[in-house]
Amino acid sequence: NRVEAVSEQLPGVHIPMRGFMGSVGVLPGEQEVDTWLARESQLGAAGGVALPPEPTSARPAEVCGPNGSHKTKCLRTIPPRENGGNMDVKQMVEGTTLLLPCFIDGCGMFIGDVHFAQGDGEVAGTAIEMGAVVTVQTEIRKGMASIVKQPMFEGGSQIKALEPDRFHAVVGYPLKKAGEVPPQWTYLDSEKIKPLTNLSNDVTLAARNSLIAMIDWLQATNPTATQCWVAGYSFGAWVSMQLLMRRPETDGFITVSPPANMYDFSFLAPCPASGLFLHGTADTVVPHLEVERVVTKLRSQKGIVIDYELIEGATHFWAENLPDVEKHVGEYLDKRLEAEPA
Repeated sequence: NRVEAVSEQLPGVHIPMRGFMGSVGVLPGEQEVDTWLARESQLGAAGGVALPPEPTSARPAEVCGPNGSHKTKCLRTIPPRENGGNMDVKQMVEGTTLLLPCFIDGCGMFIGDVHFAQGDGEVAGTAIEMGAVVTVQTEIRKGMASIVKQPMFEGGSQIKALEPDRFHAVVGYPLKKAGEVPPQWTYLDSEKIKPLTNLSNDVTLAARNSLIAMIDWLQATNPTATQCWVAGYSFGAWVSMQLLMRRPETDGFITVSPPANMYDFSFLAPCPASGLFLHGTADTVVPHLEVERVVTKLRSQKGIVIDYELIEGATHFWAENLPDVEKHVGEYLDKRLEAEPA
């Protein structure tokens, strides 16, 4: 409801509603589309992560679908751009004001990916997603086009309600071992990075290190815990597998919808633990063949066992198949814990 969320899977847990729009923005003009496609194509050609237009399931179908009139020019909302998109800013709650530049007559506002609540940075790759009817009030602020060239938002005391009553936080730094090239930098083939132990302005590396430090803290403050597992969904699957490599004593892993077509998983050599890959046949964000290539490589390694479950009809977001996730993850954990009791 509009106060809190509960779940049978999490008895006794009540999560306050802090709803916001994960995706919001305005339509770009033809000049912006051409400019953004060109720069992202250049990045992809260099080996970086870039998501080109994908007609499958795109809306509106008559424009962006497989037979659409402009299917090669329909930008995805990931990554977000100067017009907004999938920004996932949890502070953009009811009562705040979002400022966006207008590129076409009428602006063409779009809204989607509404979240009931979300952690900072959405590091797990997903928030508490929900269906919603969103009501917004719009106005044109004339004369501000020279100032507002990208999304901005403003407000008053609304975000105070987002703060928890108590918390434990970790600060991360872009530090690494000499000789390591973080996966997000492999496409640059830079020999300069390899000997360094400190990188500059690398938020991804800092986030990874803060998550590692958080796991260290959880283990240290829960000494009776006899096992440590990592699990991740989508982008969170990539992050969790990096954690796995940094913590070889981890007992196992579960990865759901790993973005094998967007991020390099070759760092899993050798993979230190056995685990489960779960993916859907109808995933149009990450084709299952890309995941199967990763699974095949891992299965060639000695000393580990990789389970792979391909769920018929499941999409990247598992909207109709969450019971399948529960079933397969539960069965896998039962199997592993029975064979390797805590």
